[in-house]
Amino acid sequence: MKHRPLLAHLVLVTLFSLSQNSSAWSDPATLRGLSRLFQSQFDIGYQEGRCGDNILGLARKAREQGLSIDDARVLVIVNKGFSVFGMVNVEYARQSGRMQPGSTRDNPQYDPGERNWFHHVVLLYDGQIFDFDYGNSPRVEPAAAYFERMFLNDVRNPGYGGHYAGRDEKLKNYEVESRSVREALEQSRNPGRLTSLGALLSEL
Repeated sequence: MKHRPLLAHLVLVTLFSLSQNSSAWSDPATLRGLSRLFQSQFDIGYQEGRCGDNILGLARKAREQGLSIDDARVLVIVNKGFSVFGMVNVEYARQSGRMQPGSTRDNPQYDPGERNWFHHVVLLYDGQIFDFDYGNSPRVEPAAAYFERMFLNDVRNPGYGGHYAGRDEKLKNYEVESRSVREALEQSRNPGRLTSLGALLSEL
């Protein structure tokens, strides 16, 4: 997934609710509305290689529909270590695995699978992650389950030429920057909250 470097740091978007303050802005009706919107936008609102734009597009449409998500969190995930040439390695990316039976040359379809990106942007509200690149169908899951399947279910396969980072490496060296949706949409230059993936998961 190729991203413009400047946009990568302005747009890092994971709507993420930290456990200690999620009750301050979570709302069941808003979560239901955001989930329905995400499902409707999963295909028509998706641009390959533009994870930040995809999430910001979802946030704008949510605002247009009157959903109060300005204080939800936008997370940008980058690799600060040296594994996989400093790229973010994921395990369940959209249309990235083996070709599905029945696929044609004109319309190839692939299972979810491994992929490496310069960074990744996702959105989470009230502890639920929204990610247009997670699997082949719209899935809204709790943050812990999402990160486990998308990032941490990383097993070395000696017979496969793919890249391997490893669970411990990702927990230690994957950095997450958190901004509010309001700050992300306004392209605020204020630094977001930085934490390691491991520290983030320990707060859930």
